[in-house]
Amino acid sequence: MRGTKGFSENLRLHDGVSDSGVHTILHWEGDDFITQKYQDMEPVLKHVEGMRARNAMRKRNEDMEVGHIPDLYLHQINAIPDPQDRMNAKLQFFRDHPAFCAYPGFLGITRQ
Repeated sequence: MRGTKGFSENLRLHDGVSDSGVHTILHWEGDDFITQKYQDMEPVLKHVEGMRARNAMRKRNEDMEVGHIPDLYLHQINAIPDPQDRMNAKLQFFRDHPAFCAYPGFLGITRQ
């Protein structure tokens, strides 16, 4: 119901889940329309653990798996038109979120 200063009640709609597990929630707060996205990161982090285990069995720098950027963030990074800026954004993502990086050498960190 709409009042003179916006909606008198808040309304939330779950717009579904993408194939990659990104949930989209649409809701109104007063006159503001808000789109909220979230993703369960536990399956992604388990995937990265597997990548780390495979990397540990490889010889130094032999086809290392760098990590995994969750789809929640990846679509924003892939929207960057310049390839170098896009690569820098990926590197920055792994620096900001090291739990998603499976190969510390990518960040200049040596194995321990």
